[in-house]
Amino acid sequence: MQKSPPILCAWLESAADPERLVRGLTRFLIGPGVDGRQVYWRYYDPRVLALTLQLFSGEQTRALMGPVTQWRFPWNGHWWGVTGPGEEVDLLGGSQPAWPDASQWHSLAHCDVLDKVLRQLPESLAACTPPEILLYLRRGDSALMHARQVLKLTVPGELMGYALLCLRYGSAILDHPPLHGAWPALASGELSWNALLQRLGPDDYRQMDALCHLMSPTTGAAQ
Repeated sequence: MQKSPPILCAWLESAADPERLVRGLTRFLIGPGVDGRQVYWRYYDPRVLALTLQLFSGEQTRALMGPVTQWRFPWNGHWWGVTGPGEEVDLLGGSQPAWPDASQWHSLAHCDVLDKVLRQLPESLAACTPPEILLYLRRGDSALMHARQVLKLTVPGELMGYALLCLRYGSAILDHPPLHGAWPALASGELSWNALLQRLGPDDYRQMDALCHLMSPTTGAAQ
């Protein structure tokens, strides 16, 4: 069994001929990244597409799908689908309506880390409902954005660790008394991630776990 999913794994429906379909699938592969430099955007990767569909507006999604009428892809134990217009969107004046904007690029930059976070959750996402999985996706993306932009974390392992704690404990980890003052110190570089974790012992995790379940007795930290 492969440890990583295939680059492209999807079931596409379209009335377009093969040449038109290929043109539609490849027209948004290369463009300006967040810093203006040309990048190759692997939107067709299920790990990237799942987050893209949560970030994109309806106009962006329709432009991305183009000649495709139905795009179905496997991700986290389920088949997911998005409907397309079945025709290419006219790119007036060089506009690229399917291309991520600057704020969306900030989220898409951590697709790989987010995918690893979701795979390390103690819950089996294959047993979760699609809305529950999408909730984990959105909360994980928000945690990673906060970790990078506010807490200034850059090491993948530390980003994953922070996101997993947020998904597991929610606001309980952020408001836990032993960590008061630790978050600003982490952001300023006065405290390392490992030093922050050393402030927590088994009793702290039990307290946060109990508070988390008290706040969401049926679904835990996913809500």
